[in-house]
Amino acid sequence: MCYTSLEKILYYIINNMLAGPPLTLYKHNRSNSALHISDLHQLNSESVRMGWGVSGRLEVRVEIKSPGIVFFEIFGTKKGDLPKVVPDIIPRVELLEGQWGVPGCVMLATSIIDGKAWISKKTVEAVDKEKKSITYNFLEGDFMKIFKTFELTTQPIQEREGNFLKWTMVYEKLVDEEIQAFLDALQKLLHQYTNGIDKYYVKLAQGHT
Repeated sequence: MCYTSLEKILYYIINNMLAGPPLTLYKHNRSNSALHISDLHQLNSESVRMGWGVSGRLEVRVEIKSPGIVFFEIFGTKKGDLPKVVPDIIPRVELLEGQWGVPGCVMLATSIIDGKAWISKKTVEAVDKEKKSITYNFLEGDFMKIFKTFELTTQPIQEREGNFLKWTMVYEKLVDEEIQAFLDALQKLLHQYTNGIDKYYVKLAQGHT
């Protein structure tokens, strides 16, 4: 069944007013290795349940010691180095079209999530040099067996507590797929992924001092 834009908006409002609790947003607590769940307020949530699928926004922040430019480069122009930096997490990445880190470039990458290899074809959607943020749009592969759309943004940020790498995922899942277990595994992976890159470059810097 097709819905007009107005019907979708009305359905969203009614569904959020009448349905049970909305989905949850997960954030990593840097002082504890456990993942904590923060409830979202109804009608003001970043994850909403819809009749034709589930759209959501998930954010993970991981404390880092390396300068933010390190992460901007490794996820951009130096992304081809990832199998050398974190081979147990990203064993393979291949450039298919364009140039590394340039909007429009297309790559094929293998990620190890919860012991399983996930292959994804994705493109660089946007690059903000001032904010050092990069946004990827997933096109094909294992992710698209779960998600209708999946967008991932990385950005190093500074806060009062320290420096962090912020991962932001915006997605719409397929209607009959359960993704909670996958999102839990993905968050743990992003923490390990960030720490692995951070440790590599901290060690590299120490070797040159």
